[in-house]
Amino acid sequence: MQTGKTGNVNLYETINYAMHPRSIAVIGASPDHIKIGTWILRNIYLLGFEGKLFPVNPRYDGKICGLQTYHSIVEVPGDVDLAVFVIPNDKVLEVLGECAKKRVKIVILVSAGFAEFSEEGKELQSRIKSFANEKGIRLIGPNCLGVVNPGYELNTTTMPMMPLAGSVGFISQSGGFAGQTFLTARRIHLGFSKIVNTGNEADLDATDFLEYFGEDPETSVIMLFVESIKRGQRFLELSRRISMRKPILCLKVGRTERGVNAALSHTGNISGSHEIFKAAMRQAGVLLPRNIEEMFEWAFAFANQPLPKGNRIGIVTNSGGPGVALVDACLEHGLIVPELPSDVQKQLREILAPNAITKNPVDLTFASDFGVYSRCVEIMFKEADIDGMLIYGVFGEDVWRHLLNQKNPSQKFKERLEKVGRENLEYWSDAIVKTFTEAIPKIFQVSKKYHKPIMTASTSAPWEDAAIRSLSENGIPFFRTPEAAAETMAAMVEYSRYRTKQK
Repeated sequence: MQTGKTGNVNLYETINYAMHPRSIAVIGASPDHIKIGTWILRNIYLLGFEGKLFPVNPRYDGKICGLQTYHSIVEVPGDVDLAVFVIPNDKVLEVLGECAKKRVKIVILVSAGFAEFSEEGKELQSRIKSFANEKGIRLIGPNCLGVVNPGYELNTTTMPMMPLAGSVGFISQSGGFAGQTFLTARRIHLGFSKIVNTGNEADLDATDFLEYFGEDPETSVIMLFVESIKRGQRFLELSRRISMRKPILCLKVGRTERGVNAALSHTGNISGSHEIFKAAMRQAGVLLPRNIEEMFEWAFAFANQPLPKGNRIGIVTNSGGPGVALVDACLEHGLIVPELPSDVQKQLREILAPNAITKNPVDLTFASDFGVYSRCVEIMFKEADIDGMLIYGVFGEDVWRHLLNQKNPSQKFKERLEKVGRENLEYWSDAIVKTFTEAIPKIFQVSKKYHKPIMTASTSAPWEDAAIRSLSENGIPFFRTPEAAAETMAAMVEYSRYRTKQK
């Protein structure tokens, strides 16, 4: 078990019992494989958890998922670090008493029907919190799905897949959102150190987990999806300290009056003025993405790219229109797109077509040799005062093979292909693909060599394309629009400035 680095060692160590448990009891698992308790037990087992795993249900004997069942957690042999409750809310107090006898350190309350449901539920939640506090048991939830630790092969949620391992710590008050983003994160190759769904936060809340992730050596970026923050002052104090070492990205929902009411119904917490929230967060160095997709894109960039030292941005594009869009987006977000010095432009003209534009944006005008992308970037990083690079027009392999790989080509196409010669079309597509796939690794190399951030974008390349996947697999962010790339670069510049000012 790891130890903490702050004065609050007990909090760090206790949460680590949930993140790195040696043994888990799933209370409420049953032979009915449709029941949520069994979903969770099955996920923990099938997704690779190496510790001891115990199904607990007083009504069943025998085995569930091939694991021996126990009538009570008290009967489980040995110590239990983590208990997961998937039982009716009126049974929680009784089973918590059994956990106290077993000296369980921490409990995930998947069970719902508490403060989010009714006044009676709110009162029951308060009694459960008081009892757990008295017995020295920490609670995650209720009304939550618990934790995920990909590097430890642990997933207590109902989502039957493991996210990629990485360095982003994710705190979500919404269980559905936390689980449903696994596929989105995989698509952009975003990896997580750990994920926690805090639910109603009867005991441990988002602020506690912010403190935990701030000390967690496996976490370099912290991402939050919140509807409200209970201990605002403590949250801001922690944010000011942690944001000097790790970026904190916070997406707050419930920004409108209707949203506030919905948040109250969902978690039982009250959310305050969004304008006050934004101002306080920015003063504490917290970045505020506008939506879910932006939060994930920013997290990937911060986790994989170096921070820019300034706001002077270079642009390389294969077309004038997207270059203009990038310039607009940069200037609207406080970035500078400086004209390149004449000697740098001269070097660029030596490797580009006669009709290319070299001022910045550098417009390649549909160059057929994609190797010039990385060569242009290297010249600009080396010879010009450029802090970061935006590249537009990074096509994948599939677009160049489209004519050959049509699923239902028309008869007219077939007849004309014979005249053109299939072998000629194959030669052309193979040649184009070769230059592109050889060019992409060079972009990785330039980014590492100069330790400056690079963002890529294309409105036409599919995520499924092998060449496009290789960008994110090697830490280069890829965006569907030029504006998204520029806005992410601006977020990194903003954070870099904040850290510099605070030193």
